[in-house]
Amino acid sequence: MKLDQALIRSVAANREDAAIVGALAQIGHALGLKVIAAGIEAEVQRDFLRDLGCDEGQGHLFSQALTSKALYARFQR
Repeated sequence: MKLDQALIRSVAANREDAAIVGALAQIGHALGLKVIAAGIEAEVQRDFLRDLGCDEGQGHLFSQALTSKALYARFQR
């Protein structure tokens, strides 16, 4: 189950958004799904999602979007 960037954006500053994301993560795990968070841009978001037990995350905190050529070059290093 993928949690969209729109949900992730304000989890650190908004208790209601954090509660919604937490509930969605619990539902996903209860259904036996991996929970993936998209749009992670700040360490506080990453930490919050990790504490929820999100299985994977993606976003600019980890890397900007890459072309296939740039991605291939990164893995060649």
